[in-house]
Amino acid sequence: MKYNSVMKVFTVYKHESKGYEAVKVGFSWPAFILSGWWMLVKGFIFVLIFYIAVGVLGTSYYNDMDMNAPYNANDFFVFVISLILWFYPGFYGNSWLHKKYKNKGYTELKTIPASSKEAAIAIAKNDEKESVSDIKFEKNIEEDSELFYEKAYSVAYEEIKDYEQYNDVEYIQNSDFWARAFAQSDGDEKKQKVIYVKLRAKELDKEYEKKLTKDYNKQKNKNDVMLIAVIIIALAIVIGIASST
Repeated sequence: MKYNSVMKVFTVYKHESKGYEAVKVGFSWPAFILSGWWMLVKGFIFVLIFYIAVGVLGTSYYNDMDMNAPYNANDFFVFVISLILWFYPGFYGNSWLHKKYKNKGYTELKTIPASSKEAAIAIAKNDEKESVSDIKFEKNIEEDSELFYEKAYSVAYEEIKDYEQYNDVEYIQNSDFWARAFAQSDGDEKKQKVIYVKLRAKELDKEYEKKLTKDYNKQKNKNDVMLIAVIIIALAIVIGIASST
């Protein structure tokens, strides 16, 4: 499955009474820039209280500092911790939201690429409608297991429709599954098509899930690398200041 790599990736959640929510995968700029206000609006009260307490302690420490004195180990430690806490909501704010919605009874629908949170929710709603009223042919298919990618059956069935329209087996993307379906159907073409759609849908589902998992891990690793880079830069600044005094 291919999509525009410049798009953001969102996980969409649904609550029976509260509706839909979408959370971006990756860095949260609102949490980074508006840390305290963002925590208050999103309901992370205990985290906000912790940050306020740390802020008060940090302010008290810096007020008692002798600005003319050289930096020592304590100054270095406080500076690094302050920098980490400053960036932390940006890197992990969205992860907090994921856990929050799950704990509040939201059901995770899917992770999809979209240009915005609203667009992701609209796509999820549309896919839900299609999963209910889409191709009637799917009613004849007994799902062995729940698919991660809900449109897998529709995509697989498109191959069957093209095959029927053009009478060309080249439209069947997996010839091994087609042959297997032929064997299992005892030559009954109608049954063969049903079996092929089930097999092909599972294959598409695995490809789609693998792609999203890869993108998610790539984004997570990128966040971790950025956090480490920030810490290294902070250490370099502190060491530079300390060595010049």
